Amino acid sequence: MWPINAVEVTTKLDHVEPSAIKDTVLQYVGASFFTIRMGALQKDLQTLPWVRKVNIERVWPDTLKIAIIEQTAVLKWQDTGFINDKGELFDPKQQHTLNLPKLSGDEARYQEVLSVFKRLNAQLSEQDLSIVELDLSPRSAWSARLGNGMWLNLGQDDIEARLARFIKVMPALNLENPNKTYVDLRYTNGWVLGREG
Repeated sequence: MWPINAVEVTTKLDHVEPSAIKDTVLQYVGASFFTIRMGALQKDLQTLPWVRKVNIERVWPDTLKIAIIEQTAVLKWQDTGFINDKGELFDPKQQHTLNLPKLSGDEARYQEVLSVFKRLNAQLSEQDLSIVELDLSPRSAWSARLGNGMWLNLGQDDIEARLARFIKVMPALNLENPNKTYVDLRYTNGWVLGREG
């Protein structure tokens, strides 16, 4: 009695596959309007790639309305994961083509990597530059690639002070093609500028 005859997804989806939603819901619609296990269905839907939150509502007499809030990726993490707009790691376990800055390092230190990324980008914004890759090595050394193609080796300590020194002289360098340029900032009173290849 009282079968569920309709399921509506009430939100626009950019990443979650409709077929994955359908396959998950089909496991539950054999139950009636009153006996469907809403909590279990919600939990299963929240395990789907790109799903951050799910709300399900019964609508009399035979409908389920499902609202899905997707993850909002703002940064790549390593080669497969992302950091969302809440600063949380998630891995959709799917191939992706999103063009986002990439952070990498020890996963246990991802919040530190994220914090450093924000602080260094704030400094670089003075020169209308931004980081497209930031890496924390196993030896706790930082390196970054900028949007103009330049690589920065920042070392382990005082990385913000080192970057600030370089930013002061950067306009005077008048680099016509910074792509493939690397800068080693690990020195106390200077830096080394070179070209790859």
